[in-house]
Amino acid sequence: MNNEVVTIFGGSGFVGRQLVRSLASKGASVKIAVRNPNKAKFLQPLGDVGQITFVKANILNQDLINGIIEESDHVINLVGTFSSRGKENFNSIHVKSPKYISEACRKYKVKNLIHITSLGVDKKSPSLYLKTKAYGEEEVRTNFPDAIIHRPSLIFGPQDNFFNLFASIAQFSPFMPVFGETIFSYGKVLYQPVYVQDVASGIINSMSNSHFVGKTFEIGGPSVYSFQQLIEMILEFSGQKRFLLPFPFVFANILATLTEFSPVKILTRDQVRQLKIDNIVDSDALTLGDLNIVPTPVESIVPSYLDKFKREKRSRRV
Repeated sequence: MNNEVVTIFGGSGFVGRQLVRSLASKGASVKIAVRNPNKAKFLQPLGDVGQITFVKANILNQDLINGIIEESDHVINLVGTFSSRGKENFNSIHVKSPKYISEACRKYKVKNLIHITSLGVDKKSPSLYLKTKAYGEEEVRTNFPDAIIHRPSLIFGPQDNFFNLFASIAQFSPFMPVFGETIFSYGKVLYQPVYVQDVASGIINSMSNSHFVGKTFEIGGPSVYSFQQLIEMILEFSGQKRFLLPFPFVFANILATLTEFSPVKILTRDQVRQLKIDNIVDSDALTLGDLNIVPTPVESIVPSYLDKFKREKRSRRV
């Protein structure tokens, strides 16, 4: 991979940061394609002078995408959205954009296209997020059959939006919501959290072995947890005690309907649909183990960055 050009769409995000660091350490020339290059410049120190470059991208503009990909050896698409609004809706981001990227990869004969989606993708899913992700995979496979697809579960790491979010909620709320069908059946949906560095390493390892051409990987951690278990872990690791409040999906839908179009999105109706679906690796799937990676346990990483909530709690007492 030394001196090869790796173009990353969405390279300034949570996974992208880890990926850029790892690719730079292996000598790759990394091109980061983002909407606002100036906001991604914080990644520049991760490489040598000139090793990491930035380009303005509009992932819905085929001509612009062609120009970005034209001189690339490898292309990685990390782009996705959890909210669907206006031109940047689920269909545009998850279906049209992968179509344009995969068509450009075919046109310019790149060595590898790595496409990142999510566990649970299904064209029949009640969740538009998961449904459009599935249709996006189909576009990629049609246009670039050798593409390698990664479907990660819930991703954790110091800048994650799950463990940090719920630990923050616990700071100001006397209770923690635990979603479920009824007040007597809640918190049972399953997750298989995976460490962000393992996700990045898996992407790189899949690029480096011709045996993985055209394969799909399901990327999860070593253990499966219920939603309630994850909330209990968050409270333990952040040193907070809160009442667990059963929150039926019917009430979650009402809350989502009221707040979905507000400037600050607490929850969307599509996220409520996702909260009903297990997010775990299929027993027959290719996994991190096939990529020679031993997945990292939640317990060995998350306490180190949720500890800040314990310190903040102590400082408020002073």
